[in-house]
Amino acid sequence: MKRTTSVVAVSALAALVLTGQSASAQEDVTPAFRISPDILVVDQHFEVRIEQGTCPGGTEHVTSPGFAAPLPAGELHGTAVSVPGKYTATLKCKGSSKTGTAQFGVFELGDTFFFLPDEVEAGGDISVIKTKQSFCGEVATSPGFTAPIELKYETPNTRSGNGKVVDRAGTYEAEMICGGRPIRHQFVVKAKAPAPTSTPAAPTSTTQKPKGPVVKPKGAPQTGGGGTA
Repeated sequence: MKRTTSVVAVSALAALVLTGQSASAQEDVTPAFRISPDILVVDQHFEVRIEQGTCPGGTEHVTSPGFAAPLPAGELHGTAVSVPGKYTATLKCKGSSKTGTAQFGVFELGDTFFFLPDEVEAGGDISVIKTKQSFCGEVATSPGFTAPIELKYETPNTRSGNGKVVDRAGTYEAEMICGGRPIRHQFVVKAKAPAPTSTPAAPTSTTQKPKGPVVKPKGAPQTGGGGTA
């Protein structure tokens, strides 16, 4: 009977240790989430969508200068501010010291068009976006694009198109026809970061040093066997 009691006690202790390890592992998870939609017009409602398994304890709070008010524990819906801009949201989960972040943009209802991002590394990707209420057309052109960008992707409030920028760094203008006249906005193409250089291997002790040039002495060559007269 005592042996059975000991086995049960050991099993309970092992379960407690494993449970503690599991809780500790959960605390180390970094929350992954996004603001939906991530392109908002001013004062628009949004939802916080959390990737499954990354916030097991539920939210403690979600905050951002782009929110009209912080979201308290468990709340996943909010309203964007009335000030256009690009913002970062921060989410913290209960029982965890980790925080996650997500980016989103807030734009005026009548904006003509804009870029996301508006600074791109040479040869990188760029998106041209307009709100559904914009009076612009469907194609953006620029000497900074490798080809014209057609706006053909839709969200509830926007239309967008994706393309690539040229390999030359500089500030460029993109143009769209809006209300029958050309409207231009600038974006920046940044130089690519230099590729890491490998350090050449140091010469080993067996490597022979290169020989210098052979210098011949001036004057007539000496003759004879080297004996004395």
